[in-house]
Amino acid sequence: MEYPKELTNTYEIYEQIGEGGGGTVYRALHKRLQKTVVLKKIIGNYTNIQDCRTEVDILKNLRNSYLPQVLDFIESPEGIYTVMDFIPGKSLKQMMDEGHKFKEKEVLKYTRQLCEALDYLHSQNPPIIHGDIKPANIMVTPEGNVCLIDFNISGFLEGKGARAFGYTPGFSSPEQVEGCEAILKRLAEQTAMLKRDTEDKMVLPPQDDDSTVLLSEDDDSTVLLSQDEDETVLLPASDDEDKTVLQKKPENPVQTIPESKIAAIGEGIIIDKRSDIFSLGATLYTLLTGKILNVKEMNIELPEISDGFWIILSKSLERKPDNRYPDAGKMLKAVLQVHKKSRRYRKLLHQQQIASMLIIFLIAAGVFFIIEGRRTMELERQESYFVLVAQMEAGVQSAMGQEEFEQLYTTATEMYPAYFEAYYEMAYYLFQNGEYESLVQYVEELNRMPLDKNDELRSNMYYLYGESLFRLEDYQKAVNGYRTSLMYQQENPSVYRDYAISLVYLDRVEDASEVLEEAISAGMDQVDVYMVNGEIERMNGNYQEALVNIKNVSVGTEDEYLLQRAYIMGSKTYEDMNTNEALEQDVEWLQEGLARLTMNNRLLLYQRLAQDYITLGENTSENEYYAAAVDVFRQITEIGWDTYMTYNNAVILCMRMGDLEQAERWALEMQDHYPEHYVTYVRLAYLELEKQNQKENSDRDYADFDRYYQEAKTHYEDQVSGNVTDAEMQQLEISRQQVADGGWFE
Repeated sequence: MEYPKELTNTYEIYEQIGEGGGGTVYRALHKRLQKTVVLKKIIGNYTNIQDCRTEVDILKNLRNSYLPQVLDFIESPEGIYTVMDFIPGKSLKQMMDEGHKFKEKEVLKYTRQLCEALDYLHSQNPPIIHGDIKPANIMVTPEGNVCLIDFNISGFLEGKGARAFGYTPGFSSPEQVEGCEAILKRLAEQTAMLKRDTEDKMVLPPQDDDSTVLLSEDDDSTVLLSQDEDETVLLPASDDEDKTVLQKKPENPVQTIPESKIAAIGEGIIIDKRSDIFSLGATLYTLLTGKILNVKEMNIELPEISDGFWIILSKSLERKPDNRYPDAGKMLKAVLQVHKKSRRYRKLLHQQQIASMLIIFLIAAGVFFIIEGRRTMELERQESYFVLVAQMEAGVQSAMGQEEFEQLYTTATEMYPAYFEAYYEMAYYLFQNGEYESLVQYVEELNRMPLDKNDELRSNMYYLYGESLFRLEDYQKAVNGYRTSLMYQQENPSVYRDYAISLVYLDRVEDASEVLEEAISAGMDQVDVYMVNGEIERMNGNYQEALVNIKNVSVGTEDEYLLQRAYIMGSKTYEDMNTNEALEQDVEWLQEGLARLTMNNRLLLYQRLAQDYITLGENTSENEYYAAAVDVFRQITEIGWDTYMTYNNAVILCMRMGDLEQAERWALEMQDHYPEHYVTYVRLAYLELEKQNQKENSDRDYADFDRYYQEAKTHYEDQVSGNVTDAEMQQLEISRQQVADGGWFE
């Protein structure tokens, strides 16, 4: 397929990945940034390009954890395109197609996140209406969070509503469906009036209300939709170009009549925030029941769910817009209070209701009112607790500040010291912030506390515990954490994956193979199977087989953490091969990883790449490798990941190449960044010593060398204690004594 040069100059387009009411969607690669993105050709009548650009500029400023980032806006003669982040993972529709059964707790989590995303959109100025919420437009990321994709560029609230150019059967609101079908009906009536005996053909919409109708974007082109029940019905565009209307091929023959080209009609229909609320409710209904809602009949049979969730779902699916939540913010508030109807809450309520009945018969009215007051206070206290927990969960996702999060935690745990929920949220907060040592200590302290039973949360917490130990490379304790996690719940394939890999690192390959078999039975993804097999083959010395598995991981996933681990594992495999050729291949492998990973996940790859160059330099005595390593160190400093060792190594390599001028620049930068560290002055002293040794005797001056030595000695005595010694510092003392013995300080 030919794409506009305005796209191909910057992007390499891989494939079309979707088509719906908002437009046609493609997966592409930004050539320079090596970043996977999504291109979306916009449907709509944009005679005023500036208005469209204004809307895109508004979208580009959106920042929400559950929405993709809009990156660019491209105009071409063929149409208008937006560029958005590519969201890795699977859509809810894909998960349903694969047989995934959604539990209430899982759906409730997604509901909260989607309400937050919609509340963010609805709260913009002007408000933004999504207009096409359905399982196919909701991604679940590898981290288990949702991302609401494909929001409509035409969905800006103007006056009383926003424009919509189509509907999705089973998910769009009744008013959206009825409005679209009214336009299609008018179009059919006009067509019947305009029919003539010409060669042009048009297929009329049949009487079947479930049909899918699509109007072609291009003159004289035809589009035939699949029988997918999730397809979107598109309205005709409203420009003056002739259009060809085509009906999805029905099971029964449809009458065709000759007719001339007809003018497209309509500017779409008007919907508002309440239409999004209905679509969200219909999506939740499908997740919970596995059924598509019949929007016309509205015979809703809600699933067996908690009372609170039942109320929320029912209200969102009201046929009349005025009976629904007016916006996502109101629905979010209800979701945050859904725990008021939790099993624990209802049990407490039931028990206290029975107690109240007994009290009526046994004690005086005055005592009853006292007890009733206490009961009400306890219920309100329970509600407050679960609201705090919900706020903590939201805080983890939104990177809430530590002080604010700890205040929520303290309040919640003081209210109910034995409830497990708040403790788990604190563990997850520590994990998400990379505080692995603190998390390990925290979980071990919780083990000594008498907490309520909650197998699911305990399993998740011990997985976080094992993962933290894994990242700290304490594989023996990590194994214990994963094993404990599986004791409480045996349904998480990720636990098996890292459990098996930890066993490999402990040289327990046979045990790892047994765990892998259990994991496959538990439904482990193929990518995770490749990951474990790669580690097993590497440990067995089968390096080529290991690399095949590792590269399958890199091809099969977009999950940042798995990708980072795959590139590091592949690098270790090349290192184990212990040849210059393998190191050269590792350099290419790591450069590929750096191009794919986002900035936050590149540091370990930069460090391994620098080490490859250093090892190649040592093996070949070629300075070009040392220079390449120094360039890597410069990249590390430019992105703010430098430590004193970054500068230390750069100085050593520059001196090894004989480039004392560049070595001095690095050493002075090191002094600026680490003026109190003794190693800074060790480097400066050695550099000054080398500079003086290269001069004629008559030109030598070791005063600066002695000054740096004295600084190094002072800081060394402050920073190094006990029996710890630094061989470089000891050698520096010997060198200083030799200079003194030579009379250079006199």
